[in-house]
Amino acid sequence: MNNGNAVQDQILISIRQIKDIDFFANQSIDLKPEESSILFENNINFNFKDDYIEFFLTVIYKEKQRQEEFLRYKCSTSFNVVDLGRFKSKEEGEKINFPEMALASMLGITLSHARALLAKNASGTKFAQFYLPIINPTDMLRTVMKEGAPSGG
Repeated sequence: MNNGNAVQDQILISIRQIKDIDFFANQSIDLKPEESSILFENNINFNFKDDYIEFFLTVIYKEKQRQEEFLRYKCSTSFNVVDLGRFKSKEEGEKINFPEMALASMLGITLSHARALLAKNASGTKFAQFYLPIINPTDMLRTVMKEGAPSGG
């Protein structure tokens, strides 16, 4: 982006919606947090028609020994982005040219929502003490981008 005009470079973002999509807990499994591993599934959808970006995040807890899934949570957070279309490349392949730092900030907010909603949903189960750890959203975003480009429509 051009640093010459700060007003032109400004990205106006607001939270559009937070969705609590799925929660699963297999309470027949007995284990402590240190006996589990955490996996993440991410997807980013750019909706150019309605000017928003939606982050989907699934958190999966598995038993380390048998790799059996015992806790799963999925949520999404969508963000309004004023004039999102300006970040869509006009080149073939419809490449998206959205600033990484802004995406990382939105993913960080999505992780915070997931942390809070997972704690709320797990409350009252034997997994209430299984908190989502602090995660670097920039590192997670780079992993998501390597695995597959975000979708846009």
